[in-house]
Amino acid sequence: MIWISEADARTHKFDQKADLIFCDANQSIGKFNAHSLIEDGDFTYFTRRWVRNCLKYLNDDGIFIFTALPRYSYDFERVVRAEGSVNYRETVVWHYRFGTYVRSKFVTSHLNIFIYQRGKPLFDWRQVAVPSQRQQAGDDRADARGRTPGTVWEHSGSVWDIPRMSGNKKQRTSDSPQLPFKLVKRLIKGFIPRRVIDVMTGSGTVPIVCKHLGIHCEAIDIDPYAVQRAKKRVEEFDKDLFL
Repeated sequence: MIWISEADARTHKFDQKADLIFCDANQSIGKFNAHSLIEDGDFTYFTRRWVRNCLKYLNDDGIFIFTALPRYSYDFERVVRAEGSVNYRETVVWHYRFGTYVRSKFVTSHLNIFIYQRGKPLFDWRQVAVPSQRQQAGDDRADARGRTPGTVWEHSGSVWDIPRMSGNKKQRTSDSPQLPFKLVKRLIKGFIPRRVIDVMTGSGTVPIVCKHLGIHCEAIDIDPYAVQRAKKRVEEFDKDLFL
């Protein structure tokens, strides 16, 4: 079952605890600034408040996943580590093509995906297995089940080639950046959660993926327009988007 509602991640009381909490906060930072919701422009204070509140709803053997562009990664990690209620597990780097074009510095072409855990969460590598290099080479010694992907996602046996969501993609909404369905699906599926909390749902990608996987999801966003858009996308869910 999917629930999507208008709420502030810093104060919202979720209905139940979850096995996995997901937050793609990058796309919300500008929005929160625009709405003057970061007190005195203090990004760290703002982040600390929503992280502290949301982690109260993570189960004892749970996973916390959050994305961060390079310029925000240090601040995000510093806040999460300071909370002390979850432990660092690993970082996945999603490398994509066609980063925003600039001339003043190197073009940013990756997103950091931080994975923290509480206790000993389940992980089934078979849920996210990819063909190994031996399999692709036709080596008889290859494990027919494949192998666990690496932590840099591009396009060979140990990594994933997941392109950015371009404006002409069927899955793309007209006015907001989005994480690709394939990316979110792989992040969630390996941990086989029964219930997911999506802290800043935006266009509703996480609840759509959860609906596809048959996982309960409670999603919130402070923007009423985003909530209505996410609800509409979930209602119009098309399994062909995942093919």
